[in-house]
Amino acid sequence: MGLVGAAVATGSVRANRSLARLKATLDLIERTESNDHYLKLRASFRRLETNNADPAFFARITHPIEEPDRTLRREIVAYLNHYELVAIGCAEGILDEGFYRSWMRSHLVRDFGLARPLILAARANPADPVPAAYDGFEAMADRFRAHPGVPWFRRVAWRGGRTPARSTSPPGAPH
Repeated sequence: MGLVGAAVATGSVRANRSLARLKATLDLIERTESNDHYLKLRASFRRLETNNADPAFFARITHPIEEPDRTLRREIVAYLNHYELVAIGCAEGILDEGFYRSWMRSHLVRDFGLARPLILAARANPADPVPAAYDGFEAMADRFRAHPGVPWFRRVAWRGGRTPARSTSPPGAPH
């Protein structure tokens, strides 16, 4: 009887930890998608998308002289730091990487691609080299690119939940 009780308790602890990771991940996603500060950081980061091919823009971001460029660099670095924090949280088991991947995969992979030249410049900066800058972010982007993961509803079904019904009818057709 004692072994059964221990097994039930162990299962309960594991289930609670899993739920806590999912909740923490969902809270993080919700906060970052609705918080004005984070939305401003994302808008600053998106400037890389339209200006990444411009060598003058890249030079102003990697070696900012004027205050607007220093501010933009700080905001871009803060945005990248968020991804690094997520990668660390997933690696440490604080956040649920599978759930995060289901929601953020395409954004994370795209954003790493946009940030890669800036990250490589930070790693190679002779004045202040940071050879491991954003290693977690890069590793997570590589994993997400190589293994898209299991959709969240399949993971829920595996945990004993119900899989949402999927319509096989074309849009607008009666079900």
